[in-house]
Amino acid sequence: MLGKFKKVVVFAFVPLLAVSLPISFAFKRSRVEKTDPVAFPTSFDNDFFSNFDEWFNDNVPFRDAFIEFYKNSELTIEDAWFKFLLMISGDSDFNYPSSGSIEDITDPFLDKGQPYYAPRYDGYVIYGRDDWLFYSGDGALENYKGSDIYSDYEMNKQMEKFIAVNDICNDRNIAVSFNIFPNKEQVYADKMPSIRVTNRAKKLQRLEHYFSKNSNLPFSYPIDEIIDSRSLGDIYLKEDTHWNPLGAMQGYSDILKGLNRSAPTYTYIETTVQGGDLASMLSSSGSIYTSYNVTYKEDVTYMVIADGNRKYIETKSSLTDGSRCVLIGDSFRNALVPYVAKDYENLTCIHFDYLDSEYAQKEIAKLKAGDTLIVSSVERLYPALLKSLDFLKSHLGI
Repeated sequence: MLGKFKKVVVFAFVPLLAVSLPISFAFKRSRVEKTDPVAFPTSFDNDFFSNFDEWFNDNVPFRDAFIEFYKNSELTIEDAWFKFLLMISGDSDFNYPSSGSIEDITDPFLDKGQPYYAPRYDGYVIYGRDDWLFYSGDGALENYKGSDIYSDYEMNKQMEKFIAVNDICNDRNIAVSFNIFPNKEQVYADKMPSIRVTNRAKKLQRLEHYFSKNSNLPFSYPIDEIIDSRSLGDIYLKEDTHWNPLGAMQGYSDILKGLNRSAPTYTYIETTVQGGDLASMLSSSGSIYTSYNVTYKEDVTYMVIADGNRKYIETKSSLTDGSRCVLIGDSFRNALVPYVAKDYENLTCIHFDYLDSEYAQKEIAKLKAGDTLIVSSVERLYPALLKSLDFLKSHLGI
């Protein structure tokens, strides 16, 4: 049925191009370009058709608009067809309430008595309240605004990818947990400047809701839990994009919950750090501010036995139970290593950008019954994680 819809679009698209061809002889399209127009080929040789194609592409009126129209029409048709299938199957869309008035969506913390704070940017750095710094790159600002939400069709396609990985793990009795952790801006929205938030329910909140409604995936976006843990102290670094050790422990608590394991027992003490990656983007050494040192399982030790820098880390602990874990994630995973490494005799920690490597294939293929797979990402890099799931599925299926 969907193929028929596409054919309709094609049959409508081709005649429009045919009509535009004679028009191209009547006038040149208006443009401002650095290159000269392609001339019509005057000699009929072996290169005639390739030269004609270049001339046609350069001179046909409205070509770019037609191509864009076709692409958008195809996506619209697929999305509409998917929603129609949902409707007739009884699994209708879920709806979040609209944001309400302009005052309601200007800044979610203005109604808590905060004065207006004008946004100020320096490259990818956002200056926040109380000297906090935030990051606008990798779609983080769109995540914060809620302006990049997925359609049901997109969420369903993504869910299929996670289910494929989850099914393989279940068949092989491998414990698995999928955890996406919130950007710093979402957790410290009260430190952000006054930036219009168009959707209170953000992209990953909607995605988690959709997955929980339509599957049994062990998928988590613990935004509420992470925000609540601010009662313990600062959990993200003030001048850095990452969480501190206390914040990482809250993330690990969520991972253990997804694995149906007991909550971790730990202690922490206050310390100080200076600067961070955001301060470095401003060519500054940064200020000195509060962080924390966390103590977890003092009776277990571990050592790093292989370090591939950004690509991977391998550890071996003093445990002798043969337990093994593969942790896949981004740079946020580095702060998780001191905790995960003490819960498994062997830990392999791989950056998801490196999943297409032979090393990743070999290490993931080693997973056997009783082992654990943790797949994680920070919110803003979720699209990159999503792209790597095909490699993960392939490696697990070996």
